[in-house]
Amino acid sequence: MKRMICLAALLAFSMSGHASGNAESLVKACQSLKRQSDRNKCLEEAIKSSANAQPAVQAIPAAPAVPEAPVKEIAAKRAETIFASVAAMKSVIDIGVSYNDYQPYIQRIAVDLGQYRQAAQLPEEKDAVALLEKALEAYGDARDYWQADINFYSRRDNRLAYAGGLPTTMAGVGGIVSKYDIPVQKSDIWGINHGATRGVALSRIWSVADESVTAAKALLDGIGQTKDSAKPGAGL
Repeated sequence: MKRMICLAALLAFSMSGHASGNAESLVKACQSLKRQSDRNKCLEEAIKSSANAQPAVQAIPAAPAVPEAPVKEIAAKRAETIFASVAAMKSVIDIGVSYNDYQPYIQRIAVDLGQYRQAAQLPEEKDAVALLEKALEAYGDARDYWQADINFYSRRDNRLAYAGGLPTTMAGVGGIVSKYDIPVQKSDIWGINHGATRGVALSRIWSVADESVTAAKALLDGIGQTKDSAKPGAGL
């Protein structure tokens, strides 16, 4: 009985010292026993233990996930062309542009906005489209006011008689003046008509366009933000 206990202890000790299940180590452990019968019994138990041993299964590391481009960056990429067109318009306005050169910039914005309208997917993008359409409308209204101003003052006498600004009623620009809340003053020498100078009117209309473009950019910059984080003072 004692020999069996010693045999089991030796076998356990050998197994613990050789966790890899090395058969040669087990055989040497068994051969170290003095009695032949113990050695035979040890070898039998070693064979059984080796047969029952299960090889360790190594976990196969998962392939690294390919990071997806952030939604905000994708949306910004879709809007690159239209905002480039708007930026070009603002640049020529700032440095000074002639009426004839102004029209192609409107056409370019109209084309690019049409393409962006089709590409827009997110709610913020669609709202941005609406704001950019408002800006495009303002650019067009500025062109119409400008054309009316050119036509009216092409008559030489009007330059002197209506030096205070383009008379809104006579020139047919009352709708534009009201729409953009353009400040008016007495336009003629008699003090009968009121109107605005070209510079004042165009500056006001273009400022409305700029506000719409800025609001559209803010919408796209806010993509991915939670409602709580977008609130003023959130996180304080």
